[in-house]
Amino acid sequence: MEHEVVSQVIGWDMVKLIVGFTAAINGVTLIAFKFLLSGATKPLADTQTKMTGELRRLEHDFLTHQAQLPLQYIAKDDWIRQINLIDAKMDTGTERQARMRDILQTVAADVKTLKERASQ
Repeated sequence: MEHEVVSQVIGWDMVKLIVGFTAAINGVTLIAFKFLLSGATKPLADTQTKMTGELRRLEHDFLTHQAQLPLQYIAKDDWIRQINLIDAKMDTGTERQARMRDILQTVAADVKTLKERASQ
C-alpha cells in the first residue's frame, strides 16, 4: 500500500512537471513568435509607406499627363479636317496649273500665228 501511494505521488508530480514544462515551452514559443512578427511587421509597414508614396507620385504624374494630353494630341476629326484642307489646296493648285498650261498653249499658238502673219 505504501508503494502505491509513492507511485501515485510520483505520477502526479510527473504530470505536473510535464504540464509545467509544456506551458513554459508554449510561453517561450509565443514570445518568440510575437518578437518575430513584430520585427516582420515593421519592414512591411515601411514598404507600405514607400508604396503609398510611390502610388501618390504615380497618380500625380498620370493626372499631369492626362491634363497635358489634349495640348499634345491631335484629335481624329482635326486631323481629317487638316488633311481635307491640304487636299483641297492641292486640287486648286493642280487646276490652276492646268488652266495656266491651256492659256500658255493658246498664247503660244497665237504668237505662232502672229509670227506667220508678220512674216507674210
